[in-house]
Amino acid sequence: MQTDVRLCSRFPYRANAVLIHLPRVYEVTLIDISVHGALVGLNGNAEIRVGDHTRLRVLTEKGNQAFEVEALVAHRSEQGIGVEINSIHYHAKSALHRLIEINLGTLDLASRTLPALLKANFSTSPTA
Repeated sequence: MQTDVRLCSRFPYRANAVLIHLPRVYEVTLIDISVHGALVGLNGNAEIRVGDHTRLRVLTEKGNQAFEVEALVAHRSEQGIGVEINSIHYHAKSALHRLIEINLGTLDLASRTLPALLKANFSTSPTA
């Protein structure tokens, strides 16, 4: 049996995350992300509406904080919550680029806007 010799824990693309809307913190699942926005799936109900300011904290596979960004809720549906990322710290941007490069293989995907993320993930969902 081999042990994991990586110095840093990688990011599973469907990562665990939390959406912070004080005074509450909601557990979410990261569906898709770029430096301009993110889609998350909610594990339960949340009192979060379009226009609310939040923080998105993405976790490594070991449950440690990978990075955190300020975000604005711009989309809310049964399929998920879409947040716009207006500013991103240098270290968070570097971590996000590593997440995209490791999991999707191309950094071109890092520049997608929130409408592009929504189209890529929610436009072909089944209607049942």
